Amino acid sequence: MCGIIAIVDLIGNDVCESLLDGLHIMEYRGYDSAGIITIQNSQFQFRKSIGKISKLKDLYSHNPISGHIGLGHTRWATHGKLSLNNTHPIISHNIAVVHNGIIENHLVLRKMLENFGESFDSDTDTEVISLLIHHYNLRIGLSFEEAVRQTINELKGNFTCVALNLNEPSKIIGVCRGLSLLVGMGRDRHYLTSDVLSIAKDTHQMFELRDGQIVVIEPNRFFVTDQSGNCIVPKILKTNVDTNVSRDKGCYDNFMLKEIFEQPKIVHQLLNLYKQQESVLYRTLNKILLKNYSSICIIACGTSFYAANIAKYIIESETKTIVDIEISSEFISKTPKVNSSTLYIFISQSGETADTLACLKYCKLHRNITTVAISNVENSKIARSTDYLLQTFCEPEIAVASTKSFIGQIMILVFLCDRLIITYSISQKKEKEVYSAFFTSFCLAINNINIDAIIKRLQGQIENLSKDLVKARYILYIGRNICYPLAKEGALKMKELAYIPSEGIASGELKHGPIALVDKDIPIIVLAPMQNEIFAKIASNIEEIHARDGKIILLSTQNGIERLKHLCYECIELPEEVDKSSAAISIIYTIPMQLLAYFVALKNGYDVDKPRHLAKSVTVE
Repeated sequence: MCGIIAIVDLIGNDVCESLLDGLHIMEYRGYDSAGIITIQNSQFQFRKSIGKISKLKDLYSHNPISGHIGLGHTRWATHGKLSLNNTHPIISHNIAVVHNGIIENHLVLRKMLENFGESFDSDTDTEVISLLIHHYNLRIGLSFEEAVRQTINELKGNFTCVALNLNEPSKIIGVCRGLSLLVGMGRDRHYLTSDVLSIAKDTHQMFELRDGQIVVIEPNRFFVTDQSGNCIVPKILKTNVDTNVSRDKGCYDNFMLKEIFEQPKIVHQLLNLYKQQESVLYRTLNKILLKNYSSICIIACGTSFYAANIAKYIIESETKTIVDIEISSEFISKTPKVNSSTLYIFISQSGETADTLACLKYCKLHRNITTVAISNVENSKIARSTDYLLQTFCEPEIAVASTKSFIGQIMILVFLCDRLIITYSISQKKEKEVYSAFFTSFCLAINNINIDAIIKRLQGQIENLSKDLVKARYILYIGRNICYPLAKEGALKMKELAYIPSEGIASGELKHGPIALVDKDIPIIVLAPMQNEIFAKIASNIEEIHARDGKIILLSTQNGIERLKHLCYECIELPEEVDKSSAAISIIYTIPMQLLAYFVALKNGYDVDKPRHLAKSVTVE
């Protein structure tokens, strides 16, 4: 969460418009509040606002500031409510700071600073940073750099921060511990940022600060040191970002609907990449020596966690490989044993997820293990830290709630399953037979379904249905086998977008407690593909719900609907071809649930692109 951008213009031009543009690009990281600050005429000039970047831009346009050096920040609140006092930049005397992450010992430091006679204007943990730098700089007499170094040596937790000193108005200092902070170099400017996309069009080179490193940027130079003050020579890379990728809504009212409609393109684009032996995706999958691993451990959060659970069903049903799934935030707390016979896969849309990154660091403490990232962002922290990156190639996903990234993750995991099958079949000398049994059936199902037409056909029906759900006090999603994690993902989307308490459960568990919730006012979304004994069992669950006046919304194919429509409030028909492949089910059945959450949220007047309290990149644990 939180986005940081800092700019030093080398020839004295104003940086404010660029700060605002960078914050706009990073708004997905948090949009509780935002601010910018510069130094002009030996004074801090700043603008802060509560809410989205558009409000800050409007404030700036009516009351501009200027300066050749400045900081910007878009906030996802961790400590302190939404207020101007808690909005970054946080200013203490001569020091201004923007910060991402959490200072775990801020209460102890706060008490210490109060004992020194300092008072606090905000409720943030950030203010201890600015006050400590001020304390060591002016009270103790250390230089600006030494004061920053002494300060970070006292801070506990994972964070990045950038500081500006009114008494040294041409210098910014950035610090990194555990989270991502990038240094970008353009022709006439140097940058610090949380996200390379915010500076990509203006830079040609960049490098990432490593843990504990400090960068000092001035108009005529920059240098990097470690926490002890030793000079570091950074590894400078080319800024490898496609700046031509469209980030506008096109003909759509919002990014969410645009990204739902982009999913068919992504599915076929990834299929084509996987079939091209010269593609990066194919070559990377081939480099991973799957025969060396008896098991796979997939670590992820939220939507990515449900993609991992889908992979478990697919891989374990098609191969002899054991797949363990771990929630990132819980993995380390178990002090797990890490072993070299397990392949560790970390899934994160943004590649910056703090919980998942912490798990990656924990695993990498053990030698001789192999790590794989599945991410949409090539230059992300997790992508750079693993042995292999399997990129989902979904282009930027602007809406905070994941849609196309989820589909991209499932596709990559399907390919991984196929490589496992091929690896096993080669050892058994029956590659063609096994390959045809899984991946060919998946391709046939996907290629025989017009996914774009499905979205267009369902759009009107689900929009009408959503009118009946806007006032629901609770929604249940149920499914069996691969549809169980899909039900949980559907419930998550309803919670994220429409703020309706929702739960995804295994339909067989209905009678073990959740059936007590069923009444005529509780919508129950039932995922029921026509898969032999699975369909028969879920049909029995539907009978149980109907007997208790449940409001059943059925997702199934024509045959399934014919058998069960007399028990249902509404039926959403999906193509029969999908029943031939569990992997295809996980893609096609996702779409109506995305549309349902989308339209319920719209009917309630909510912002589907930026749901309340959420952020796209979760950089705090």
